[in-house]
Amino acid sequence: MPAVALRPPQIDRAKCPPRLLDRMMTRPRIEALAAWRGLADALDQAGIVLPSLGVDQVPVIGSGVFVVELGRARPDVVARLAAVVRLGAEAQLAKSGTGIA
Repeated sequence: MPAVALRPPQIDRAKCPPRLLDRMMTRPRIEALAAWRGLADALDQAGIVLPSLGVDQVPVIGSGVFVVELGRARPDVVARLAAVVRLGAEAQLAKSGTGIA
């Protein structure tokens, strides 16, 4: 007798109301996606691409926080990112009148 692969049952989400956990995770996931999109847009303005940038599909166990994954990048991309962040930080400090230490 040949082996039969077992598959999980298919769930039609349109016919099934969202689970309580799914409803509770909506806001944290939306916040994580908004943060991801904001960073992706800012990096795009600076001409920087982080190919692995994304949001984890599940929250951190026990916290309900969705993590924005920055991923991996080549050293030259990381150096450009550091330079852009440094310029932004210097501009913030100059704007606030604090000066750079």
